[in-house]
Amino acid sequence: MMKLSLAVLVLFVAACTADMSYKVNINNTYVEFMTKSLMASKQSDISKDENKLTVMFEDLQQVKADNASIPDLNNTLTAATFTFVDETDETAGDITFKRRVGTASVFGGTFKVYIELFTKGGNVTTDGETTTVMEGDVRVVVEMATMTTADADATLKLMLNIKGPATPAMLTPAGTDGVAYNLGDGGAVRLSKKVMMIQTEATSYESVTPMMSGNVFSFSLPKGPTVKYSFFLQLAEAKMGGGDDPSAAAAVTPLLVTWVVAAACKLLF
Repeated sequence: MMKLSLAVLVLFVAACTADMSYKVNINNTYVEFMTKSLMASKQSDISKDENKLTVMFEDLQQVKADNASIPDLNNTLTAATFTFVDETDETAGDITFKRRVGTASVFGGTFKVYIELFTKGGNVTTDGETTTVMEGDVRVVVEMATMTTADADATLKLMLNIKGPATPAMLTPAGTDGVAYNLGDGGAVRLSKKVMMIQTEATSYESVTPMMSGNVFSFSLPKGPTVKYSFFLQLAEAKMGGGDDPSAAAAVTPLLVTWVVAAACKLLF
């Protein structure tokens, strides 16, 4: 019994010091976040859903006015580790959603990912831009704050790799509220064309044009004390495959014990 208790204690301590992960579900919508990858599915066993949506936070670069990258910078997004706080229930007008926030250190500042799972839909308005969301849709908000820029004229270039059952195909023409891409089997991503700038004296919005190449979406974002950008995911119909993905299975195992580990961490520490 002593050996078993000691083994369990070691497991909990190791898990408490490991990278934090996040899993939540509402009405057969499941979201997982681990390291820098977000997966969303209508099946609880996300790793076996061939139609799951995956968002990889691929890179955050500082670029010059001519879009040339600034080399030899430390602490980029590719080396970041996210830590999540407790889930909260939020309300915005008639819309309700669950929110979980992860934070990582990037460029001497903070890079936050807000994962918001809608429990009641409606219209989300951002500086005149309207996006209709339904229960089970997911909003991802990226916030970059107090980052150190290496060049006075530098801007931030965020790159996301977004995958679904099919190669992204544009659903909306240029000039409309946001821009949507079909990801296959009912799945879609809707990208805002607005970026929020938060400064001490005021909050303002600037235009942003999402660029797409294959599954990679890039955004040139202005630098500022705090910059926030959001996009929305509509999940595809689930399609369960017959084979197991070893890498996905390895990721799912710690996710299944996240809440137990979290409770143990509070008790132990």
